[in-house]
Amino acid sequence: MKRITFIILIVLPIFSCEKSDKTDYEEEIKELVYGRVVSVDNEASIERTEKTAAYLEKELGVPVRSIKGSDYASGIEAMKTGKVDFAITGAFSYSIAAAKAGAESLVTTAYTKTGAINYAGSMIFTSSKSGITSIEQVIANPQNYTIAFADPASTSGYLYPSSYLRSRGIEPSCL
Repeated sequence: MKRITFIILIVLPIFSCEKSDKTDYEEEIKELVYGRVVSVDNEASIERTEKTAAYLEKELGVPVRSIKGSDYASGIEAMKTGKVDFAITGAFSYSIAAAKAGAESLVTTAYTKTGAINYAGSMIFTSSKSGITSIEQVIANPQNYTIAFADPASTSGYLYPSSYLRSRGIEPSCL
C-alpha cells in the first residue's frame, strides 16, 4: 500500500513582514510555535513533528516549540489568537485557516514513496456484521444508514466524501 503524505505549511503574517536586516528579524522572533492536529498520535507522527521542528530551528536560528490540538478548529483558533505561528494542515483546513486566521500558504507538497504527486483518498469502513459490501448499497438506500465523518475541516475525512455523496444525489446532512 502506498503511503501518501500531504502537507501544507501555513505561516501567519508574522513572516510577511519584510526585513532588510537579518539581525532585526532574529531579535523580533524569540520562538516559533508549531501547531499540529493529532489525528494519529503515533510514533511516526511524533518523529515527523520533531524532525520538522529541529530542521526549522537549525535553518531559522530560533527555538521551535510544538503544540498539539485535538482537531483542526482548535488549531485554526490558536492561529487566529496568535498562540500558534504555523501549522501543517490539509487543503480544506488551510482554506478555512486562510479565511478565519489570515493564514498564508508557504509550502505545498503531495507525494508518494515513488515520488508521484497524488492525494490521499477517502475510505468507508463498516462492521463485518452490517452486510454492507459496496457504496452502491448505501447510495441505493441512504435512509437506512448513518455515516460518521472525520473532522469537518478535513479534506479527505469530510470534504471529498461529502462532495462525492452529493454528486450521487445524497445530501450528507440527511444521513
